[in-house]
Amino acid sequence: MLTSFKALSILLYTGAALAFPASPISSSNLLQIVAPSTIPASSLSNIYIDTHEHLSQYLNDREDGVTFTLSSCDQASFKDEEVLKKFTKEDAIDFVGRDSSKLLWRSPASHHLSTFCISAYHGAQLIARSDPMSFIENEARKRSDEVVAQMEDFDSLGTWFDGVNYVDSHADSSMIDAKSKDSTVGIVGGGMSGLMTALLLNSVGIHNHEIIESSDRLGGRLYTQYLNNTRPDEYQYQEMGDMRFPVSWQKDGETVEINDHKLVFQLGDYLNKMNNNDDAWKVEFIPWIQEMENNFRDANGVRLEDGSIPRVKDIDANPSLAATRISDKAKEAKELVSNITGDTELLKLTAENVFKAHKMQVELGYDHVSEAGLLQKYGYDLITAQEAQGFDFASIWDLIYDSNNYFGATEWKTIDKGLHSLPRAFHPLVDDKISYKKRVDTIKTEDEKVTLEWVNEGNGFVRENKTFDYGVVASPFSVVRQWDLPTFEDPIISHAIDTLNYNSACKTALQFKTRFWEQGENPIYGGCDNTDTYYGIDRSCYPPHHLGSEGPAVVLSSYISGEPATRLVSWSEEKYVDQALKSLANLHGDQVYEQYAGNSAYRCWLKDENYSGSWASPTQDQHTMFIPSYHKTHNNIVFVGEHTSITHAWTFSALESAVRGTVQLLLHMGLVDEAKQINSEWMGRWIKNV
Repeated sequence: MLTSFKALSILLYTGAALAFPASPISSSNLLQIVAPSTIPASSLSNIYIDTHEHLSQYLNDREDGVTFTLSSCDQASFKDEEVLKKFTKEDAIDFVGRDSSKLLWRSPASHHLSTFCISAYHGAQLIARSDPMSFIENEARKRSDEVVAQMEDFDSLGTWFDGVNYVDSHADSSMIDAKSKDSTVGIVGGGMSGLMTALLLNSVGIHNHEIIESSDRLGGRLYTQYLNNTRPDEYQYQEMGDMRFPVSWQKDGETVEINDHKLVFQLGDYLNKMNNNDDAWKVEFIPWIQEMENNFRDANGVRLEDGSIPRVKDIDANPSLAATRISDKAKEAKELVSNITGDTELLKLTAENVFKAHKMQVELGYDHVSEAGLLQKYGYDLITAQEAQGFDFASIWDLIYDSNNYFGATEWKTIDKGLHSLPRAFHPLVDDKISYKKRVDTIKTEDEKVTLEWVNEGNGFVRENKTFDYGVVASPFSVVRQWDLPTFEDPIISHAIDTLNYNSACKTALQFKTRFWEQGENPIYGGCDNTDTYYGIDRSCYPPHHLGSEGPAVVLSSYISGEPATRLVSWSEEKYVDQALKSLANLHGDQVYEQYAGNSAYRCWLKDENYSGSWASPTQDQHTMFIPSYHKTHNNIVFVGEHTSITHAWTFSALESAVRGTVQLLLHMGLVDEAKQINSEWMGRWIKNV
């Protein structure tokens, strides 16, 4: 990108200073300006300033500071109307005293000169001038302008955005002083978004960051339970949080890759390389089986003629077995919604570019209307609309990206030895930058600083605090709303923190002596059963690893979310385990009790004070209203986490929010090249702005 001076490679890659004549020192060789040779109109660029060691003394002996202008490359005298940035003497001395000094420049939409230079003046005296530059058409900006902007400060097409709108809303001039990479950053939360933020900051040379975590472990809601204190390589585990990643789906003979979740696989590869493929930190993806022909489908109490519970293969042979107990009119309405949300071209766009699909859905109004709301627009009465919807108030956008695109996947992956392998691989990177059992409960902002206060539960519950230049809050709003927070200028972010809806999920895992489900006439090799016979069960899933092996294994014996999971918080672990055993026995017979090894795990996320919920589940109005505020920096604070993504509840959502939040923070600091580096490496590889 920046090619004007051969010396730029010295600046960027060796950190060495440029050579200047030893003597005599003149004002013309005290400063060099390194700028791109071509500039897209209405774009952001970093302008590098390299200074001679005597420049500070030169400035100190004179009254004037330094002024940067945009002008003709042969212009001999200073013209005030072309000023880009003016430093007072004191500001200039501070700026040039840094190890690496640079400016952020927002180029104009057009200029009367075809070729121009950035010049530096001390008073009226020219002291430096860049090599000639010229404008080129901004293709990314042109494409963005073709779509009506819904999010003024941030391009909702994705984090390849040029960032101009964001900087315009935060900067008071077209050229600003970029902040030092020595700036300090406090990251609240060691879940996947917090860990990813630390990794990204580290990758661009910002090392003065630290993570404050309230629990005693990494990973947040990526939580693998290893039963009976077994090791990961003993494979006696189940996922109590996230459990798998969609890869692709097939329709009409075509395989469509789901691009956004490639970010998860890219991260795994990155961590493996970072850790030199050390087996202790290895992240290895293996196939996940979402469904196989012998999985049970106990829906609506329907039974086969012999009284047995239907399986997937039975319903494939006779779809009427899966018929829901709703009126014919509601079935008609449901078919209408299915045709809209299951449109092949719409799903292909969502799989290829979830950001572009989201923007289109915003424009169509699907982001802030539920299934029932859409049906009422088509003339169905409220009762029929609610019946067809199943009383689930997700937006049409949620049905498209989640129910049809993600859960329509025919190929899935999970992680060998448990999903905890992913956060575990961060340990070499963050172990010297993270502290545990520190429960943040207060954030204060003053003089462009962020002070975090917490209770140190690992050290006598004493109160502690630390002040940073910036804060990244990677904790869920279900927890953040319990804190003492500053008053933000944007009231919407406060409203989001206070009211964003969260889902509840409960899981049980049971260990059995053998894989009895893999035996008999209808063996089950992985996949998930769906059942509604026993309250609080919903789904049970079988381990996808070591199929056909002998010895013990662990079944995810129940997995339920939504309103029923909220009720289950009142249940004891013993009661929930007993219910899960009864449900499995209903499917497999009394051998369930004979094979039960007596070891279980139980987790309702609503009970955990570190999370107070399983994942964000915004109502349609909340989603549309809150997202623009997530894309703003509030009192030097950036909010990340799956709840701030246009998708929710997935590992991808947390990681994507960290990419967005880190790019946003870097832009706020004026570090455009670093923001572009992250954007190109982590988003541009698999999402194209087309």
